[in-house]
Parts: sequence; structure tokens; C-alpha cells
Amino acid sequence: MGHLYLTGFMACGKSTVGRMVAARLGLPFVDLDELAERRTGRSVPSIFAEGGEAAFRALERELLEEVAGWPDHVVATGGGIVEDPRNRAQMAATGHAAWLYCDVARAVERALSDGRARPLLGSGPQAQAHARALWAKRRWWYAGAPIWVDGRQQGAEQVATRLVEALAWLRVAPPAAWVLGPQGGYPVLVRRGLVRELPAVLEILASRMELGGGLLVVADAAVEALARQVALDLERSGWHATVAAVGPGEEAKQLEVVERLCEVAAGSGVDRGGLVVAVGGGAALDAAGFAAATYMRGIPWVAVPTTLLAQTDASIGGKTAVNTARVKNLMGSFHHPLAVVADPATLATLPVRQWRSGLAEVIKHGLVGDPSLLGEMDGPWAPSRADGEGFEELLRRSVAVKALVVTEDPTETGERAILNFGHTVGHALESASNFERFLHGEAVAIGMVTALLLSEELGVLQEPGLTGQVEAMLQAVGLPTTAAPDPPPAETLWAWMGKDKKRRAGHQRWVLLQRPGAPLVVSDRVGFDAFARTWSRQHGRAASGAAGGAGRE
Repeated sequence: MGHLYLTGFMACGKSTVGRMVAARLGLPFVDLDELAERRTGRSVPSIFAEGGEAAFRALERELLEEVAGWPDHVVATGGGIVEDPRNRAQMAATGHAAWLYCDVARAVERALSDGRARPLLGSGPQAQAHARALWAKRRWWYAGAPIWVDGRQQGAEQVATRLVEALAWLRVAPPAAWVLGPQGGYPVLVRRGLVRELPAVLEILASRMELGGGLLVVADAAVEALARQVALDLERSGWHATVAAVGPGEEAKQLEVVERLCEVAAGSGVDRGGLVVAVGGGAALDAAGFAAATYMRGIPWVAVPTTLLAQTDASIGGKTAVNTARVKNLMGSFHHPLAVVADPATLATLPVRQWRSGLAEVIKHGLVGDPSLLGEMDGPWAPSRADGEGFEELLRRSVAVKALVVTEDPTETGERAILNFGHTVGHALESASNFERFLHGEAVAIGMVTALLLSEELGVLQEPGLTGQVEAMLQAVGLPTTAAPDPPPAETLWAWMGKDKKRRAGHQRWVLLQRPGAPLVVSDRVGFDAFARTWSRQHGRAASGAAGGAGRE
């Protein structure tokens, strides 16, 4: 396996858990901070005091290079080791990183109470501010680890147990991210050829819970042949699988479709020990997940997304829903899958328009989460790029944004709302056109431009020129930036927004942007007049040639 490097924020328990994990794996243990103290004869705070942070980071890098050449160890690293890209590359080349996740408030509470001096934290009322600044800088680097373990409300023994259990996924594919929660969370697996390894995925799941009451494979009509091959692979591995096809796109997200899926499951003998395997795009996954959430009051499911939009967004986070009365996602449930299995090879034949729709979510994740993603979006993209290693890495980093935000807010009561950037207008556009004119990503692309212009209008945006840069980026990948040539009136969209399920206490919530990576959720700052002016400005810019239309073919 190579080394197992434990990473994470200060006071998250890397040393304590590392010793336990090393004992269970029969490997030696080393703590890089302790090694630094032995080599220099000084404490870490003394090294900082005498040579500054730069001196400590140089020593840390030197020791990591040395340890990387040793036989396999469990290695507890310092909280800031991920800041140096050479360190991240070293760890990836010589083993696997495991992130001991702990939210920043809890980590600071632990750090201030354990009696250890931490040079970068400080003390008193400034500690939280310092810690949040460090967290904001490091979180996306931590998220690059293939193993995440939740350390928020668990003892060290339980964290160690779950970490060792999580290592089993490395036999299938190093996970791109995890959605963490009370039951340990679930992995998001990303690798070419992975769809044919569903039997291995289910084998790991079955080793941890009672499965075997029959499988319902829900097949998106667009990939029904692939879904039937998945069912055949599972049958050959000893599972009893029944295939049920659903219509394409939004046709799948109907209550009668969910009812039919439940009837097929019952007729096939799927019981409380059964499982739903959903193969397809976001709409099919929504319907299948909602059926799993309601069948016999809930059975587990596995998501196998086959569109870029589904792989980057719809499959992650447990949101399942159907549309009703022309209102998108009005009926639904949070029902997280046991695993997400995303195979980039399934995207190679994706229609160009669907491909572009998915790229909108990648760009959104860069704007509200990891800004470094935006640097990868500066050229033309086509489905053929799904074959490249560069795209697979882009996909892994994009899903990490969604997974981390969901981990921090699993039921959308707080920070998860940032993932709705562009969706307030986007959902209204979809509803106003009866889901016929715009694909989801196209509507979101238009909505992101609206949100940026509103951020300018309200004095929120702190980065001049960002709106134009994002417009150019969207146009470069072939996405629309306006609803031209026939935009719905502002009054029509405002009425549809009034039916949006994300309203709270009578207020429409908007996600604005201060700068990339710094979204702002507001519920009472956007009135109709401001929206109407912005909508008019957005389409006036298009008429004068400042913004694009529906994008290139």
C-alpha cells in the first residue's frame, strides 16, 4: 500500500489515531513534528520562534522526503504540510493520504484546551479568525486525500476503526472524495472502467451490512444497454438483479414513475435487505433515489452517474426528488447512496449539449468552492477530453467541492446553500419553459451571470472584471450567458422564484459572490426592482454584443 499519511487541521487527532491505526495494520508509526523535535533538540514553537515559519516548512519538507524513502509507515503529518505542492506530490507518489476531518470551530476548541502551544493559532479572541483563515486556505488541499474520516463527534478508537475500514476502497479505486456523516459516510469513486467493477463495490458494501434481498437496477433509457450489462455482471457475481427502465431526462422525475419502480421491486422480491442500483443521468438518479427512499420506508441504493452533470452534482449529496405541477423538485427526500461510482468512460459518447451542461457545474464549483478549478477551464472542451488523465483529475477535484460542502451541511440548513449559485434564476428558467427550452446546466449558466451582475448591483462583488471573465469562460465551453433571443419577462421569472422550495420565512434566498471561493447567501437584499434591472442589463449587454447567446455547436 505504501505509506499511510494522516493529514488534517490542528488538534484533529492525527497522532493519537495514527498510533492506533499503525497497531492495527502492524506498521511502524512516525510523527513528523516529533521527529523534527528529536532532530533539532527544540520544540516546534521554538523552531518557529527562532527561524520563522519558512524554516520550519523547509525542515518539514526535508523530513518528509526522508520518511518517504523508508519502508511502509503510518505517518502523522503537520497541519500545514499540504500547503507545499511538492509535499502533496511526494505523499501521492509514495503512499496514500487520509484526511481526519474536523470542522474548524471544533478543532480550535480542542486546540485551545489541550495545553499545547501552536504558533500559527495564537490565543484569545483572534484564534478563531486565524484558524478560519488557515482553514480556508488548506481545505481544498486536504480534500485531495483519497480517504476521509469524520473526527467530529467520535472517539479516537472509532475514528481509527473507520479509517482502517475505508482502506478497503483502495482495492477498487482511490476515492475522489467522501460525504461524511454519522454512519461513517460514503465514497465517491472516479476511475475509467469502474462501471464494470460494480460487483467489487457491492462486495465491500455487503461485508459491512446485510445485503442480499434482491437488486433493482434502474436504467436510464439513454444508457439502457449499459445498465443491462451492469445487471448481467451482478448476476454472474451471485446477485439477483431485475432491470427497470425509466424515460429520458425530466420524464423520469414523475411520481407515477416512482410508483412503477416500487411495484417492479415488489414483484421481483426486493425486500428490506435489497438494493437499488441507479444507472443514468441526474433525472434517473433522482427518481431511483426517491424510490429507494420510499420503498418499504427506505432501502439502500448505489448511484452510477453516466452524464457529466450527474457525476459532478446530482449523484452526490443524497437529494432525491420528482417534479410536480411544473415546479422542479417539489417532492423529494434526503436519502444518501451507499457509494457513488463515476466512470469517465461513460461520458465519451455523451451528446455535446449534455456535456456542456455538466461543465456549468464544474465552473460553479470553482466559483463557490475551489478557485483553482477555474484555471483548468480556459480552453475549448469536448466529450473526447473525457479520455484524458487531465479530465479525470478535473472531475475528481470538482466532486470534492460538492462532497465537502455536503459534509459540512448534509441537509442544506446552512453552507450547502452556496451550491445553489446560479440556480435561483436557473430553476425559474426551466419552470417557465416547461423544462423544454434549457438543459439544467444551460439555465444555471445564465443564472450564474445574473447572480454576478446582481453582486455588482448590490456592491457585493469585490473583484472587478470577474463577471466578464466568467461570461467568456462559459462562452468558451459553449454555454449560454443570456436567455436571448426571447428572454422571459422579469415578472414571469420572479413569479416562478416565489414557488421555489428554497424560500425561507417568505424570503427568496440568493447566492451572490464576493470573489471566487467566497460566496455570500442573502435572503432579504434582492428585491424585484434590483432583479428586473439586472435581468434587463444582462440582455442589453447581449444585444450590444457584450455577452454571448446559446454557445457554439
